Amino acid sequence: ETIYYHAFEGSSITEITIPRSIKSIPIRVFKDCLNLKTVNFENGDLNAATHPDTVSQLTIIGAYAFENSGVQTIKFPSNLTTICEGAFKGSALTKIAYNGNCTLRTIDKSAFENCAELVEMNQSFDRVSIISENAFSGCEKLKTISTGNFVETISAGAFKNTKALVSVTFDNVKMIGKQAFAGSGLIRFTVTQFKEIKEEYAKF
Repeated sequence: ETIYYHAFEGSSITEITIPRSIKSIPIRVFKDCLNLKTVNFENGDLNAATHPDTVSQLTIIGAYAFENSGVQTIKFPSNLTTICEGAFKGSALTKIAYNGNCTLRTIDKSAFENCAELVEMNQSFDRVSIISENAFSGCEKLKTISTGNFVETISAGAFKNTKALVSVTFDNVKMIGKQAFAGSGLIRFTVTQFKEIKEEYAKF
């Protein structure tokens, strides 16, 4: 089964269920779908460890797949590893969750940029090592973020203008990019092990 590029772009679709056999959502497939509120990922009821074919096989959400869409909440399937550039940029997302254990490894640049209504991510992205450029820039209502031990790089502008974000903790950060938290509401920033920092990256 295949969904092709731009398949629903700009349409009036309001809800969709992605079949469990789909392994990737291509670029711009739901871009500008302003009426799209609900995205479901088909999962079976059997134990994923013993019956892996019953759960969603989706691993990649392509570039700008849901840009400027009306989707408000999403529960990512457990096999998802990559959210590509601008995948949810400017969308109506308010909440991000995960179905099962998080396997996400890559949050590409501008993935959630300007999601002005995004308030919470209730899942620790504990396998992500790089939070890319402008990944959450402009998420003005984002209050909390949860990351694991693997985040080593917070790229330029990653959390720029996150005005509601007041406190963050990272464990093993090695580099913080330019303006990573510029315009944020931060009053407390904690890094338990800061192994390296270069002067050109030190400014928020």
